[in-house]
Amino acid sequence: MTWSKVDPACVVVDGVEMLVQLAMQMFQRWTGVTPEEEVFQRAVAEALGE
Repeated sequence: MTWSKVDPACVVVDGVEMLVQLAMQMFQRWTGVTPEEEVFQRAVAEALGE
C-alpha cells in the first residue's frame, strides 16, 4: 500500500532532486568548482532513461 492511497493529500516524491543536490555539493567539495545544476539534472535523467 502506498501513502497516496492512504491519504490522497500526500505528496509523493522520488528523491531525484535530493540526489542531484547532494551530488552537486559533493562535486563542489571535491573539486572546488561550483557545478551547474542543469548538467546534473540532465545526467540523472539520462541515467534513469528519461
